[in-house]
Amino acid sequence: MAVASGATLDLNNYDQTARNLSGAGNVTLGSAMLTENAVSDTTFSGTLERDRRTDPKPGSGVFTLSGSNSYSGGTTISAGTLMAQNGAALGTGAVANNAALRLDFAQNGTLANVLSGSGTLNKGRAAALATLTGAGSREGAGDGQRRVRWPLPRAVPLMLPA
Repeated sequence: MAVASGATLDLNNYDQTARNLSGAGNVTLGSAMLTENAVSDTTFSGTLERDRRTDPKPGSGVFTLSGSNSYSGGTTISAGTLMAQNGAALGTGAVANNAALRLDFAQNGTLANVLSGSGTLNKGRAAALATLTGAGSREGAGDGQRRVRWPLPRAVPLMLPA
């Protein structure tokens, strides 16, 4: 499903599942939950707005959020890989990672979301610094090459080799 730049997909408070969400438009969640099923690598650079949550469930693909999002209901990663390209990509709510979360910031940034779950947390782009400030965060182990253990103290820069 592609949401073109300047267009708005309004879920009208109804839970929806999207396959390969992409584009640069806006998705208004309202009180609805958006479940993403990326079966191939896809990027959504638009904005997810309002107060509910997203539940990315990428199949064999990587679902990338590159825009600054304002949803506050949290993010649940149930399968596959979710890639965040900036500190505001995951909205303002908690992130329950039970699969794989990759921080691939294009420039230095801060991820303030509280992280939890049994999934992996990996850092991309060796030159960009990702500072994690979510108090009380807990996360599973890294992928063996870029290992991350929780809990980390507040505001600890995460800079791992690529």
